[in-house]
Amino acid sequence: MAFANQLIICCGVKVLIILLTIVTLILLDPVYTTAYINLNYQ
Repeated sequence: MAFANQLIICCGVKVLIILLTIVTLILLDPVYTTAYINLNYQ
């Protein structure tokens, strides 16, 4: 069970880092970010 818990924590940390990176990008450069999203999802 300890191994499973470590795996869950590891995945959680990776997701948190990705989310923080996205949030930081949006806060730093909202115009560029929205343009990039619009290009990708049209």
